[in-house]
Amino acid sequence: MDNKLYKMMNWPEIESIIYSECDHPHEILGRHSIQGGTLIQCFFYGASKVFLKGPDLKNDIQMTQVDEEGFFAYWTSDKNFPDYEYEVKYEDGRIITYPECYLYLPRLEQALIDKFYAGILYDMYSYLGAFEEMYKNTRGTSFLVYAPMALRVSVVGDFNGWDGRLNQMSRLGETGIFAIFIPNVTSGSIYKYEIKLRDGMTYLKRDPFSRAVEDNPNKASRVAGGDFFIWTDEEYMAKENTVLGNTDSPLSFKEIMLKNYLNDQSSSADALNLIKKTVKDYGYDAVILDNITKEDNKIFSYSLFAFNGYESSDIKFLVNGLHKEGIPVIFTLDLSSFYNDNEGLKGFDGRKLYEAADDREIDQNITFDFSKKYVRNYLISAAFHYIQTFHFDGLVLRSTDRILYHNFKRAENDHTTNIYGGVEDLGGEELIKHLNSVIHKKYPGIITIAGDSLNSNLLTTSLDDGGFGFDYKFDNHLHESMYTYFKQNPAERVLHYNDLTNVLINSFAENFIVLLPYNEYGNNEKFLIDSLEGDQKDKFKNFRLMLTALYTVPGRKCLPFDSFEDEGLVAFLKDLQNLYKENPALHELNNDEEGFEWLDTTDPGRSSVTFLRIGHKKKVMVSFNFSDESKTVILKSDKKKTYNRIFDSNDVKYGGDVKKVAETVNSVKDKENAKHFITKIALAPFSASIFECAE
Repeated sequence: MDNKLYKMMNWPEIESIIYSECDHPHEILGRHSIQGGTLIQCFFYGASKVFLKGPDLKNDIQMTQVDEEGFFAYWTSDKNFPDYEYEVKYEDGRIITYPECYLYLPRLEQALIDKFYAGILYDMYSYLGAFEEMYKNTRGTSFLVYAPMALRVSVVGDFNGWDGRLNQMSRLGETGIFAIFIPNVTSGSIYKYEIKLRDGMTYLKRDPFSRAVEDNPNKASRVAGGDFFIWTDEEYMAKENTVLGNTDSPLSFKEIMLKNYLNDQSSSADALNLIKKTVKDYGYDAVILDNITKEDNKIFSYSLFAFNGYESSDIKFLVNGLHKEGIPVIFTLDLSSFYNDNEGLKGFDGRKLYEAADDREIDQNITFDFSKKYVRNYLISAAFHYIQTFHFDGLVLRSTDRILYHNFKRAENDHTTNIYGGVEDLGGEELIKHLNSVIHKKYPGIITIAGDSLNSNLLTTSLDDGGFGFDYKFDNHLHESMYTYFKQNPAERVLHYNDLTNVLINSFAENFIVLLPYNEYGNNEKFLIDSLEGDQKDKFKNFRLMLTALYTVPGRKCLPFDSFEDEGLVAFLKDLQNLYKENPALHELNNDEEGFEWLDTTDPGRSSVTFLRIGHKKKVMVSFNFSDESKTVILKSDKKKTYNRIFDSNDVKYGGDVKKVAETVNSVKDKENAKHFITKIALAPFSASIFECAE
């Protein structure tokens, strides 16, 4: 090495590169103007010779080895030295050509950095992660990752032999964000981040913003390709959605477990046609896509931003096709926790960047630390990513209680408390309020649904009134109480009667969606029917009775069943849907106590119930017989009443016993009290009847 080149060497910096402890390699490696010329430096561990090659170079230029570990340098008086690449010869005889990855450093504008620090960079997914792009005439991928406590971060993958010494990243100022542009790395390339901690330990980590994850045990991140999907739902997107948010309109959802539609045996076109047919045949208003970001048959996701097992183009194709039929699409998202594996978010940069201090595993997952501004921003940006990128019309937020409470699935006194000594997670509360606020502000018409919550209150109360701002909440208490009741034999149902009636008392506490969730009952009615009481015919009666209850109590509706094998059930659900939609009393005043009135809950045998559903102008009466014997319900009133029966769950066309459904029932004077009238309603075993009130 000549003396001039020797004096140009910054030996402490070179040592930091060699020991992979440098967080600003762009200032050292690559091409730099220095002392009236150009200095080029590189590091290839184990190299014996390095040559500079390029179309604008007359000859290959051999660089000088300045450190035996593989650090090379070259100085020239040419201030406009052309672009080049490295030809590296290793001691074992290998010859590999590498592009120069230190000519360009991806950066964030100051306005974005300010939003990042403030926790309001809602489209963070547009700036952090891996992005295929062009720099000058070179295609490659920019990588940006937030790891503020890391000593050094590198990108590793098949393109560099998983060697963290080759593509060391630079810290962007004081942001804690590391960045690099690697030429020739394009969509489909797999990668991870190699993070060196301050204690000298080194770990491999998936990208927190992975848009695709390798489908094998390695579970590496994959560089996602560009968005070449052509949307044709402009007309749908331009219209204001008046179905999802109108509190007086009928609204029924079909919960879709996508693996039942889109799999190895069916294409996205097949899936779309089948979903459209199911929705139209049964009269649903919208669909909810469930578990599209989670591993099949598991409760975790390897990436919050990736569809596990599905191509993003397939999801876009489905949403686009459903929108063209006027069908809104809701998706489910779990922002409560992340999978407990060493190559994920756990201990990401040597500290608990994403997880709470009390990071014990619950259901294979670790709860996010919602007190951290960055974590809340990260989670909100995930929701924005799906709404913006996939045109979704709303989201179901899963595991709401896990976000809101420190004692979720914890024994008493085995959890942390907030600064006031309570079990509420104040950061979790802030996350949900912030999420609902910005979604409704930026995307008018988008709905948010609180799912999987048994303990929370005020979820659908507006933010201005001190609530959490959801549009709807899944009523998990109702379906659990109903299922517990209907699987009992008639003699034991008396013990659960209050459970069934009491849950309806709280029907107006929230803006509810009443449902039979897929994760409890599956998409085939056979499981649910088989678990109910009685012989096969009675099981079907109880199933129809259960669905009638679901469709006549207050709340929007949601079912998981793809289709029924029994023709009677097909006719039953179609008629029930039509009845729900065409009778305003069954969907108006849904979350108003004025829309519901008990008529009879005093049955001595505790096996029947009768109530009114009240709309703005009309009323319907619904009467249930939960017993295995015929029953006459006697109602008293101070006025003469007339009721026209319009529906019976035990109709012969549904597989029941009642041949004549249409019937007018008139009240008569009470012989014991002339001021009162009595109405007698005859009900078959395990049946429900719906009457129009003609008063």
